[in-house]
Amino acid sequence: AVGRYNIGLTAGIETTQCAASWIEGCNRMNLVLTSSTHSKNVLEITKYKVVDKNNPEISAELKLTTPVEVLIEGVNLDVYKPLKNPMTSDKLYKHIDSIPENFAYLFVGHWLQGEMGEDRKNVGLMLKAFYEVFKNKSNAPALILKSSCGKGSHMDRREIMRRIDAIRKTVDAKIIPNVYLIHGDLSDTEINELYNHPKIKSMISATKGEGFGRPLLEFALTGKPVIA
Repeated sequence: AVGRYNIGLTAGIETTQCAASWIEGCNRMNLVLTSSTHSKNVLEITKYKVVDKNNPEISAELKLTTPVEVLIEGVNLDVYKPLKNPMTSDKLYKHIDSIPENFAYLFVGHWLQGEMGEDRKNVGLMLKAFYEVFKNKSNAPALILKSSCGKGSHMDRREIMRRIDAIRKTVDAKIIPNVYLIHGDLSDTEINELYNHPKIKSMISATKGEGFGRPLLEFALTGKPVIA
């Protein structure tokens, strides 16, 4: 235990059982807060039989003994909503308005470690699929990535650009659709304006190693379709 009263905060898991080490960690807390009823239920129902290696006849049950409460992971409806006049941010508006395409898909999320097809949100494979589907097509849509590796630095931006370029080079085509990167911090208001930009028609996500995802819920409030 780190302090006199310890609170553990976790989004939990997306499966039906968590690792024993998670239960052990939670039991070092006085209270655990998680972001969904599913995670709470999984933590509470997971049990393991622990056997003494020196005496197999001696065993015990490892289960959660710490109280768990759900701290709702929600969306501010005063911020995320359809806008009649989107994009009050002149800089962001001008950048998106300047692209030649009138139809753009949007992805929002971290591009974490792993080769193509290995990263949690599956950004690499999603990008590869976009290139392959729309290559050599006239009037192809664009893809706008609001992404980073987890930092807002110039080095982080260069790494994202390197990854995009590496995947682009694997595509054998005369015409390759355009991908645009938005990198760095945006306010909640700017993100909602981004969602509402008239050129952005749909949000896409190929995530495979996590739950539903808050950007999907935020974007859905615009009334535009989500493909996931």
